Amino acid sequence: RGFVSCFEFKMKFDHPISVLLASALVGTTRAADTPGFVTPGAPATNLLECVESYDPDAGIDYFPDKIDIEYSEHWSISYHKTYKIITNKFGYTPADDNASSDDWSILLYQCGTPKPVDQLDGRHNAVISVPLQDDGVVLTSTVQISHFELLGKRNAIKAYRGSDAYISSPCLKDMIADNETTTFSSWVADDVKEWTENWIKANPNALVIDSPFASYRAENTAIISESQEKTNDGAFEWHKFYGALFNLEAQATETFEKYDDRFQCHASNAATVVQTEFNGEKPKVLWAYFSTYYGGWDIAICPNYYCDYAKHCSATLLDVDFDQGSVVTFEGGRKYMNDEEFLMHGKDAEVWVFPSNDWEATYELKKDTLDQFESVKNKKVYDYQLMSQNAWFEQRVVELDVVLQDFCDILDVVNPASPDYQRKWFRNVFTQDVGEINEMCDDRNAVHETQSSECTIISSLAELPIDKTSTKSPTKSPTTSGSHLKIVSTIVVLAQVTLLAVFFY
Repeated sequence: RGFVSCFEFKMKFDHPISVLLASALVGTTRAADTPGFVTPGAPATNLLECVESYDPDAGIDYFPDKIDIEYSEHWSISYHKTYKIITNKFGYTPADDNASSDDWSILLYQCGTPKPVDQLDGRHNAVISVPLQDDGVVLTSTVQISHFELLGKRNAIKAYRGSDAYISSPCLKDMIADNETTTFSSWVADDVKEWTENWIKANPNALVIDSPFASYRAENTAIISESQEKTNDGAFEWHKFYGALFNLEAQATETFEKYDDRFQCHASNAATVVQTEFNGEKPKVLWAYFSTYYGGWDIAICPNYYCDYAKHCSATLLDVDFDQGSVVTFEGGRKYMNDEEFLMHGKDAEVWVFPSNDWEATYELKKDTLDQFESVKNKKVYDYQLMSQNAWFEQRVVELDVVLQDFCDILDVVNPASPDYQRKWFRNVFTQDVGEINEMCDDRNAVHETQSSECTIISSLAELPIDKTSTKSPTKSPTTSGSHLKIVSTIVVLAQVTLLAVFFY
């Protein structure tokens, strides 16, 4: 997926529902078909353990907390009292010529209830009980790690199939060092198949989390296609998918809504800054790097996640068409630009995001060309290594609000009235070093935290105080005289109150 996502997080998202809430709600005065009626013996919230005494005639809905998908386009979920079905609409199978329409579904049945016999005809690619038990999961990509950490389910990661050299999470590294998490690193297809089959045989309730482009699919495999979503909130909404594996729909939904609220707040404020300070003239941003393999410039193609960031920061991204350029990559593939084409395309951008880890080598190779770019002249070139070299790939998806704030910050359309916002991801390649993550793991059971800045939606900058001590220069010259403003950001908390008949939490 290009350049995917570790953050030190400040705000904890504690589990919103106590395990004590598995107590029954009994309704005796309403008929079962009455809206709001609770079946006698039904749990008040999704169970975090197995059903102890199952009555097939009770008609109990064991999943009162359900997922509502708002942004994602490539998956769906349906609930059927004792089981739920998740369907990946982009379950790409390499051998299938019509791969993009090949669905991949998994059936998750409540532990302690029987498997639904009428569904066991091969229509589902995996049938697993939930919440996931001791056999846990096998991960195959670093981007999957943060979802489990955000749910407080890091200990469910029993194996990692891939090179642990690219893992950023200090706690997962500790688990691997202590053999609590097994690793297997090989790109040989037969070796991958043999290892995975042996793992499933030894851990029959384990679930393998894989991508839609995996060359081999184990029996118990869930395909995650968040990389195919074209918006950042659509990609992050797959977090609800992960939550459903542990019956944590309520927690995953609450986390998503908090993150997305901040995302939308930062976007709204960026639009206000652009309209007020720049008279509606959007800053121009370039997203490109030089491919030494193909010998050409790889430039943003929309729609994609970086296009979505530019859009929400009210910026103009200098993207290209699929076949724009003269450098052929491979037969039927997209084209890249040569130096002359790239100069004409991107030299006027105020800001350049260089999504690779080799700026210094590229600049040395292409100095004469790059020195003609406004972004280079003004030292406004950034890569993704401010946190560390690999953290971007591991945690960007779950850090959508923080990355957006960073993106708006390098365009100078965020926080004009407050002390300078300290970016977390985008490193100025001229003035900042590649970051390093603190390797200390204080608590392996701790929930992933966020350092996202709080945000309050603003409608005008006219009455905001001016911070005359700020030393940050705007990306564009303001259209009005005076100091460049910095918007104070404090969080908008959208309180949601749910009244349940005789039950409160």
